[in-house]
Amino acid sequence: MNVKQFLRRIIAWTVGVSVRVKIMGIAVGLLLLFGVGVVIQVQRVTRATLTRELDERAVSIARDMAARAADLVLLEDFISLRDLVLDILTSNKDVRYIFVLDGRGNVLAHTFGHFLPPDLQPANSGDQYPGGFRIQRLASEEGLLRDVAVPIFGGRAGVVRVGMSQERLGRILSETTKRLLLLIAAVSLVGVIAAYLPARILTKPLLELKNVAEGLGRGDFRARARIRFGDEIGQLTTSFNAMADSLEAFRRDVTQRNEELATLNLVAATVSQSLELQKVLEDALDKVLEIMRLSHGEILLFDAESGSIVPRIYRGISSQFALEIQAFSVGEGIPGLVAQLEQPVLIEDDLADDPRLLRRSLVAREGLRSMVSVPLRSKNRVVGVLDLFSSNVLSLTPEQLRLLVAIGDQIGVAVENARLLEELKAKEQMRLHLLEKVITAQEDERKRVARELHDETGQSLTSLIVSLKALESMTNLPELREKAAELRALGGAILRDVHDLAFQLRPSVLDHLGMVAAIQRLVEDYTQKVGLRIDLQVFGFEGRRLPPATETALYRLVQEALTNVAKHAGAKNVSVILKNGGTSVQAVVEDDGKGFNVAEVMGYAAKDKKLGLFGMEERAALVGGKLTIESTPGKGTTVFVEVPLEP
Repeated sequence: MNVKQFLRRIIAWTVGVSVRVKIMGIAVGLLLLFGVGVVIQVQRVTRATLTRELDERAVSIARDMAARAADLVLLEDFISLRDLVLDILTSNKDVRYIFVLDGRGNVLAHTFGHFLPPDLQPANSGDQYPGGFRIQRLASEEGLLRDVAVPIFGGRAGVVRVGMSQERLGRILSETTKRLLLLIAAVSLVGVIAAYLPARILTKPLLELKNVAEGLGRGDFRARARIRFGDEIGQLTTSFNAMADSLEAFRRDVTQRNEELATLNLVAATVSQSLELQKVLEDALDKVLEIMRLSHGEILLFDAESGSIVPRIYRGISSQFALEIQAFSVGEGIPGLVAQLEQPVLIEDDLADDPRLLRRSLVAREGLRSMVSVPLRSKNRVVGVLDLFSSNVLSLTPEQLRLLVAIGDQIGVAVENARLLEELKAKEQMRLHLLEKVITAQEDERKRVARELHDETGQSLTSLIVSLKALESMTNLPELREKAAELRALGGAILRDVHDLAFQLRPSVLDHLGMVAAIQRLVEDYTQKVGLRIDLQVFGFEGRRLPPATETALYRLVQEALTNVAKHAGAKNVSVILKNGGTSVQAVVEDDGKGFNVAEVMGYAAKDKKLGLFGMEERAALVGGKLTIESTPGKGTTVFVEVPLEP
């Protein structure tokens, strides 16, 4: 691990610890830094002082030794000199050695055993003695020594060398350092305790803020931090509490809005389960009463013909109360007032005393005490009124009232949709009824015209042909006979065309023998005239006839399908299947022609108002049937018709 990585880890650890630890760490760090500085300074001063004292003492001992050894050196009393050296060594514990040199550097006496160490004598040698002595620091096996040289008679008689140990100096310094360190440790402990109190005072509000923030994160929006001081932390706490208040209000609004949306979705899901108006009203009223935890209510709808509000459904109230007034004019009574103002009306208590209520005489018997009435709106217009009653005081918040208004709008849209659907169904029934009458009239007219063509026109042409035949046989003129023959042949051709036209308009076989025989004749006709190979298969019609309207519809559908094949398909083979299944009859016309895109052609037909395929669908629908066309370009077309039969 290099220095940069170590520093990064230290910084990361420092950043990650709590504020309280940081404050205490800073305080302790400053104390330790101050203490280390004091120790270093004290050591430096103490070392200098003790070193100076040691030097002075060594110089004093060496001078005393030089003064006392001067006479002994001059007298050459080396035995006494040796005793003096040993005596001074014994009386001074810090002295490690003493030796005396004569003027020529010869050793006169020393405190060593047998001989003086050879490297000690030259270690502090010289002729200069500034201040009357010379001090040299020497290193030995015992540690550092202070070697002091003092001359005897200016060095002419010799030199006294005294070696002082610095062991006691080091011991004193060590003891002093230990005491200082103990003192610093004690001061640091006091500093930690002293720093802990303000750190706790400073960080406790922060810890409370942290706990409150964590509570907010868990969803406890009621948690608040206590404001202890008016300093910056107190201001921060105030701002944080204000933020928490805003968050709680926002959460409350969101929760309420979600509940409102859930309620609206529930109502929407309920009223959308049916498109029948009565069922929509019943489901809507039941669901609103369930949501509001009430049991009395009614729904009144706006009647466009009379311009009044009329009761349609009620729950929990008697029919006498609900139907006492059969219709409310706009502005009359509570329902009329709500419809006029398009605003809700809330009567929290004393419903029987409210002058706007027209049914006050029955309120007490019904046990009703309060009510709320909201408009049912759709496309910015009132379509009805929802009344809810309660036997207790009905206190609604503005939010609850707003929710009821939104529910009213939801129900209003459902009511409007159900009404539109009813109107559409009624119009569709009317359209089908009119279409049935038109087709019936068309078939009747076809039958009449076909009968006239067959009976009158056909007979007249037959008489004309007979007359021309007689004329042809009576005359002897070749030109007249030839002309009569031509006219007779032309009359025969016209008679055949009239018979074909009569068959196309309304084949008499359809009325006399039924649909199967008529379709068989139709298949033969198309085979002869168009050249199609048509395969007809009939199942389940053994002597059984269908209702006239069904037979006519199926015949016309098969006829139209074959006509489309002949005109557009380019087919060679056609299959026609008739099947009576007892409960329904089926007709299938399938060809091997070029086919087409059904959706595309139906779209073009609707756009260009070419209603051939739509007319086939309508004709099938008139008898309760369904027509299905399946086709793919290049793969032919299948027309499938199924009509239910009454048992």
